[in-house]
Amino acid sequence: MIPVTALSDYLYCPRKVYFRYVLKFIPVVRKPLIEGKIKHDVFDAISKNEENLILNIKPKDLDNIDIIYKKAYKNFLEQSIYRFENDIKKADLTKEQVFDNALKKFLDEASYKAKTLLALIKKTRLFGKDLFDAIPVKHKSEIFLSSKELKLRGIIDRVDVINDVHIPIELKTGSMPREGVWPGHKIQLASYILLLDERFNSNHGFVEYLDHNVSRKIVMNPFLENEVKELIDKVFNTLESDNIPEVCENFNKCKSCNFKGHCFSAIKGK
Repeated sequence: MIPVTALSDYLYCPRKVYFRYVLKFIPVVRKPLIEGKIKHDVFDAISKNEENLILNIKPKDLDNIDIIYKKAYKNFLEQSIYRFENDIKKADLTKEQVFDNALKKFLDEASYKAKTLLALIKKTRLFGKDLFDAIPVKHKSEIFLSSKELKLRGIIDRVDVINDVHIPIELKTGSMPREGVWPGHKIQLASYILLLDERFNSNHGFVEYLDHNVSRKIVMNPFLENEVKELIDKVFNTLESDNIPEVCENFNKCKSCNFKGHCFSAIKGK
């Protein structure tokens, strides 16, 4: 089996797949990569701990729900920065820089969550387990799935469950296209829809561009399914080849590639 991320790597540049999975090169840690890791890590922590957070809210806390959520997000951010301290140094960043750059985004998210929960409490007058059960959308984070038939494995950032329908959510940082989603993101999300649909009911998902507060939908169809399966075959062919794939023609991609040094060395060595 291959990881789902190998498909998006191949779309970006087949050499990335060869360097990472055949030659086992370690990617260089860069600022966007580490900032993206930390954002994912914090959202994952919130997803895993939100049930406990909600269960502990009492009637006396109604005026402080915003503070409770902001404190939780801030604590998870601090913990994540501590966990990734070595990577932060490798990216020539300081912990203070990373904290300051990320804090506003998380405080805005905390306020939105608190406002939504407060509205539900006022509507239902529920607390504790009853309040949690009344939340219409349940979140599962970091779900690992694999399929012998698809020859794929992967970890989904988040899965929203609504009326037994499982909806994969991919969290992405950085730029986004004017319309739709980037090709690699589409393939990655489509792969997760197929993996989920083998066990549950799943036919669509969303890419959330965190830096833009935008969520974009992808719906599975036969053409997209075939695109994923054809790409799987191409990746396997690359992994089994003795030849390094050709250089990517879009040199704008090279500027931000974590394997740029290895790639240029290979070119010079020809």
